[in-house]
Parts: sequence; C-alpha cells; structure tokens
Amino acid sequence: MRTGERMWRWCASALTGTVLRNRHRHALMRPALPHLIQERLLTTPFFRIRMRCSASSGDDPLAESFPITKLPYRGALLDLRISASAASSFSTCEQEGNAPMSPEDFRARLCRTVADLRADGFLSCMLQLPIELAGLAAVAHQAEGFVFHHCPPGVGSEVVLKLWLQDAEEDKVPPFATHQVGCAGMVINERGELLVVKEAHTSGSSARKPQWKLPGGLLDLGESFEDGSCREVFEETGIETTFSSILCFWHRHGLLWGKSDLYVVCLLRPRTNEIQADPGEISDCAWIPMDEFVRSESHPLILKVCDVLLERTKAAPEGPFVEGGAIDLTPIAEVKRFEVRWPEREPYSTYFPIPRDGA
Repeated sequence: MRTGERMWRWCASALTGTVLRNRHRHALMRPALPHLIQERLLTTPFFRIRMRCSASSGDDPLAESFPITKLPYRGALLDLRISASAASSFSTCEQEGNAPMSPEDFRARLCRTVADLRADGFLSCMLQLPIELAGLAAVAHQAEGFVFHHCPPGVGSEVVLKLWLQDAEEDKVPPFATHQVGCAGMVINERGELLVVKEAHTSGSSARKPQWKLPGGLLDLGESFEDGSCREVFEETGIETTFSSILCFWHRHGLLWGKSDLYVVCLLRPRTNEIQADPGEISDCAWIPMDEFVRSESHPLILKVCDVLLERTKAAPEGPFVEGGAIDLTPIAEVKRFEVRWPEREPYSTYFPIPRDGA
C-alpha cells in the first residue's frame, strides 16, 4: 500500500473510530481523535479532496472516481461503453487492468464521481452504457437518481442516462430528439411541369385514395437539406436533380412519441427527365403541367407554395407570363444557402431569403 494511502486510512479511521485490519488481518480499533484535531485535519486541502463523498450510506470514501469527459455548459460525460466480449454479464464490467467490477464496486465509484462533480461545480452528468451493461442503469438510479435520457440515434445498443447535480439550480438539460426533420423536392422542368408521386401505402387506418404529392422523406443523420432532398427524389423517381433553394417549411407538433416535425420544401432543377419509379416506395409518378395541377388537384402544401411563391391560384392557374409569352416559373422569393464560418471551425450552412428582382 502506498504511504499516502496508509496515511489516509489511518487518519480516516482516527476521525471516525473505524475498524481497520492490519496485514495479519487482525481487527484494530482506533479511537476517534479529539474534536479539535478532527476539525484541523478536515480543513486541510488533502482531506477536503478525499472526504468529498456522496451522502449515500453505501459510499466508499476510498473509491476512485471514474474518468469523465467535459461537456458544454458545465456538463460531464461518464462513458462506460465496452465491447460485448468484455462484458461477462449484465451485472459486471471491467476496470482498468481488465479486473472485473461488481455492481457494488460500480456503485461506490459512481457515488464518488458524482460527489466530486458536485464539489467541482458541474451542473449535469451523463452516463453512457452499452446494452450489455444495461443492468447498471438500475444501480445508477437507486444510488444517485440517474434517469433515462436517450438512446443514441443510429446505434440501438447504447443508452444515456442523466443526473442533474445542483439541486439549488433549475435543471436545464433539454430533452433529446424533440424533432424529426424531413424534406421534399419541388422539381419543375423547363416545360413548366411539376414532378409528383403517389405513395405506395397510405398512412393511418383510413383507406383514403392516394393523392399526388411531392417526393420526399426524412433526412438521414447528419444529412443536409440539399443532399437529402436530391437523394429522396432520386430514390423515389430516378430523376437526378440539382438543389436551387428552400421555398418554405412547416413546423407541426403532436406526432408519434410526442415529437414535433420540421418539413422543408426545396426547389430542385432536374438534370434528367426519364422517370424510373421505385415500386417499393411509390405507386405512381408523373410530370404534370403546373397549371393543370393547380386547377385539378387539392394538395394543400403544394397549392400554398404555388399561390404564395409562384402566383398561381385556382382562379388563375396559368400564373404570370414574361416577355414573349413564356410562363414565369421563378418564385417571388427563395431562401438561398450561404456559409457562416467561426474561426477554426467548418462553415455552417445558413439560409437567407432573397426576393426576385422586381418582386
């Protein structure tokens, strides 16, 4: 045993009257030191650090804290992800040196870690566990009050728990994944035709007849509006496109699991015209003249875009004309992509409204 550790054990026992055992495993009782000496010892920096422990009755004052990674806004991440082969059961994991750690060891080290984080002024602690150690979530909840926060998207074999550390301050850790983000491609060719699709399967319990709509879907994790809208159009229709701008978006609430929905409509220009529909995604696909669509169809989102941005309504489906009698297919305003760059960071795609000349 290191000299410092021996001193700590002796002093801790002297402070509390704890039973210790010597190297021959004989029980030794050290009487508690007088109150004045206890007070002086407890005010030294050494003891202020080592005596930071949880109020939990089972906390071990000698347990080592887990290593943590600092997160923004005075947060900390305790990451216990290991490979499946390293976990022998749901109730064990490995410490440094591949020594097995029991739930009791985990609890002691967790309590020590939480106590140290509180003393150091951290506001929150996130605990990340692989599915093989999911049983430790219950230990963390019982020992310190950790609660489930989220499962990382695209993984499915990990869970993250959260603990707010400072009771005197409001818990400001936001809930995870409050929104899903989707996009649609509004593809208009040089002939003034709109690319539309019909879904292969209608959603919900009603057997309503599928209607013409814009091709689109949910963005993949980390995917941009530009890439996502072009990908969705190609996957459903086989049409290759180039991103031009954002036309509009909606923001609605109350979806499955209480999520909200951001759905962005992008203006795309076609590079090809031959439709190669995917029957697994859609039941039909067509190029329909814009005036015919506005006159005969009822899709509220497409009609609103046509009304507000393309100046086409049920009363005037042909819309405005330009010099020479050509149909004007230029929106009165578009949201164009620009880049905003912070020093030493990758640029952020940032979007600004740009009116049409003369609009």
